[in-house]
Amino acid sequence: MSFPARDLAVFIAAAVILVSLALANVALPILLRGIDVPPDVADAAQEREARAEALQAALDALAETDETQTAGADTPTVAVLVADHYRHRLNQIQAEGVDGGTAAWPEERRMHLLAIQAERRSIVGLVQRRRIPIDLAHRLLRETDAEEVALPIAPGMADG
Repeated sequence: MSFPARDLAVFIAAAVILVSLALANVALPILLRGIDVPPDVADAAQEREARAEALQAALDALAETDETQTAGADTPTVAVLVADHYRHRLNQIQAEGVDGGTAAWPEERRMHLLAIQAERRSIVGLVQRRRIPIDLAHRLLRETDAEEVALPIAPGMADG
């Protein structure tokens, strides 16, 4: 027993699906063009609080680690150096909560990018002068790429 209009039914179903998808992709952006969706302030505040709490936990763990390291060393311990980085990030998060975002974000990011670009130029120069092998240069360039990707993004920058 064969379904007499099987091919027609499959064709109509496929056509309805494709037309629906095409219509949604064309019509929805046009219909939604004038609608401004406000940022979800509750989510931003919740994210800021979660980040601050996580950074504080990291600082607490580093403080405990620093206390167990050998006392009396003249140079700062590794835990103190890492803690400075976390303290800086925590200060940024807290300042963001006070004024809705700091003016220093774009400038700090620009300075980080400037330094990373200088690193890259130096690595390329070392290869060109044959002071390092190409595989080492690739590894160093991957590390600078990772540093760039890991740069903090100011609130609202990721949305654009």
